[in-house]
Amino acid sequence: MASVKSFKQEYSSAQQTGLDHLPSTPAVFQATLSRSETMTSVLGMQSASPCARVWGVPFLFPALRIPRALPPMAVAPSNQEVSSGKGAVKSTRQLKKEQEQMARLWAEKWWPLAFSAQTSKLAPQSVWLLGVPLVLWWDHVAAAWRCTRDQCSHRLAPLSEGRIQTDTGCIECPYHGWTFDGAGACSKIPQLDESVVIDQRRARVLALPTLERQGLVWVWAGALSGCGAEEPRGEPATVAALDADGVAVTDYSRDLWMDATTLCENVLDPVRARGSQ
Repeated sequence: MASVKSFKQEYSSAQQTGLDHLPSTPAVFQATLSRSETMTSVLGMQSASPCARVWGVPFLFPALRIPRALPPMAVAPSNQEVSSGKGAVKSTRQLKKEQEQMARLWAEKWWPLAFSAQTSKLAPQSVWLLGVPLVLWWDHVAAAWRCTRDQCSHRLAPLSEGRIQTDTGCIECPYHGWTFDGAGACSKIPQLDESVVIDQRRARVLALPTLERQGLVWVWAGALSGCGAEEPRGEPATVAALDADGVAVTDYSRDLWMDATTLCENVLDPVRARGSQ
């Protein structure tokens, strides 16, 4: 307690003269300050200033004049080297590139959303894919499934709570009645005169390519990543044997509230395919 009290007194004295001459730290704070210095190097600071060195202990000394916001140097330039957390040093530009590659890896695929035979064609369906809310509905005019982001471009109301216009094939927002076609374009705004041209740059919603194969409704999710290919590549991963004569197929689905890692390692492993559990 004596060293802590002395340390606090020294810092109180330093406050009167400014932060340019901070006292030495006792051993009890070495681990904390060392961790703070590591933080400053990770954030891209060339040297630990006195303000940066005491980031780890401001809660002990509320009277100390510590800046409320991080210094501008904490934001690394686009080519600044930062730690990846595993000892390797990478530039922020390289890290961003790797993140975009990972996003495209997940998004640039055909994803099955629902069984067509078990999905209502009279009401929109709410579906989540890769953390993004989507709405799936049946276009009665084009006789095809449609899929867009489940957020109206006007006030972000969920389109899945709206209704399908059977005469136009569009989906209608439940809030102000805006309607959208299968391509995501806003086809009607009831509050506007019909002679007014709708600015699609602001009114349209994100639409995903959709098709039906082997009783499943598939969507191409490339546009969800923000950097992936919006146009589909190839065909969905179907099973040719299911189309053979004499093959009976039973659709079954179940909601599993777990992440992908738990699902792959503890549910979809080959041992459980034989019904051991």
